[in-house]
Amino acid sequence: MLGLLLSMPLLAADADLPAFADFPVNTGEQRLQSIDFDSHPEARNFRTRLEYNLNETANFAGHYILTSWGCGTMCQMIALIDVNNGEVFMPPELVSSLGFCYRRDSSMLILNPVQDLEEMFGDQVPAWFNMLYYQWDGEQVQQLLETREPVIEDCDFF
Repeated sequence: MLGLLLSMPLLAADADLPAFADFPVNTGEQRLQSIDFDSHPEARNFRTRLEYNLNETANFAGHYILTSWGCGTMCQMIALIDVNNGEVFMPPELVSSLGFCYRRDSSMLILNPVQDLEEMFGDQVPAWFNMLYYQWDGEQVQQLLETREPVIEDCDFF
């Protein structure tokens, strides 16, 4: 039982929030030249949306382009494209209700970033709502934190 508790992501109330600076990466100016549609089984289904990113520079985690598209009401699917080789990643954990917050020089990503819960929801914050902090390691994401604490850092928002 203790092992299960230790392996669960932390649900924070007053915890120290992870910072983008805690997950630094080197950045470059390389542009996405092509997309490897064979690198992910779902990539061809989103060909048009992925191709919008051709000739763009990385906007996340040093050499990745973070992109998204709608999948219904309060739903955004997220994909990452490696500008070095066009490889597409679509981690199933990265489905957002209220967008996401990221930086080019960090491998951390925040889903559902809200700075003012009261402004967003009034005094009726839905039971399902949490902000989710993840780290991208180049292959997959690892959840760092689940919280209702407002996001206090500057970041790019999608």
